[in-house]
Amino acid sequence: MKTFLVPVDFSSITGRVIDSAMDFARAFQGKVELLHIVQAPVIASAEYALPADVIQEAVTVSKNASEGKLVAYSALFQQAGIDCTSKTLIGAPVPLIREESAKSGADFILMG
Repeated sequence: MKTFLVPVDFSSITGRVIDSAMDFARAFQGKVELLHIVQAPVIASAEYALPADVIQEAVTVSKNASEGKLVAYSALFQQAGIDCTSKTLIGAPVPLIREESAKSGADFILMG
């Protein structure tokens, strides 16, 4: 069984990425791990910078919203009989995608 890591950003291409992941998972009888990364903004210390608690609240709201979207996408895979999990992380996308790929033992990374 192959494992497909599928990072999504909820842009206009996400639907096509999900469709491709379903096709690959069916073809290889694989499982899918959906991943969304909320990028935490760099906190600058200046008079005009947003307070840290406002930034943290925005990150939390984004994380909660992304988890809801991932649940909906996961349901599509499960309805198709494909094993699917989802995860939302906070930080820099490239290193987190690489780390998650290693942790999950992903055979492929599918992204738009």
